[in-house]
Amino acid sequence: MSVDPAFVAMIQKQAFRGYAMGDGHAYTFGTVTPANSVTEPLLGTAVKLAPNSAAGGYWLGTAMTEVYTHPSTHAAAAHGRVFTVAIGPQGQFAASVGAAFGCGVYFSTLPEIGLYGSTAIVTGLTLGVAGTITLSLVFGGPSVLGGTCYAVALNASIAPFTGGIAALFNNNGQLIGFTGEVGVAWGPLPIEITGQVSNTTIAPIWSPTTP
Repeated sequence: MSVDPAFVAMIQKQAFRGYAMGDGHAYTFGTVTPANSVTEPLLGTAVKLAPNSAAGGYWLGTAMTEVYTHPSTHAAAAHGRVFTVAIGPQGQFAASVGAAFGCGVYFSTLPEIGLYGSTAIVTGLTLGVAGTITLSLVFGGPSVLGGTCYAVALNASIAPFTGGIAALFNNNGQLIGFTGEVGVAWGPLPIEITGQVSNTTIAPIWSPTTP
């Protein structure tokens, strides 16, 4: 049996991307069974790119499972274009220190669709309350969206409207994406600069492998 070179490249890229993104979620490759003996040497080669990496295990497992089940749907991942988009409402209140709450739906090119909910501690040059719609782009799968995230945000307001953008970072200080938001706000500051620590929970509701 021959092995498609694109399949080999996809597993290698997924392993490298998972390792580089520093995904700290506790996924392991051990739960994924190779579909046939041809995958054994492939797996050994790919694992070398992400030794002792939970992230590498997650990405490899995703690649192996979805390629064998739905090879055509994983074409984007084969070329390294894995990303997740999340959209939903968010509320925030702060006076130098405050909190934000959000929820919504996410879409990933793995592919996967799911729901998310997040809470955040906000601090910095900020005063007032706001209700916005947020749109986030994350470089990686849903597991990169979930968990702890750090953000540096800049918002501008012309009463009663507000808008802003934030850069997102993981625990290792790596840039993992961006968030933009627009909405309404009340507060005396035309410009707000904040740092945020958020925790996001994800709940997958559909993927090609969903029973």
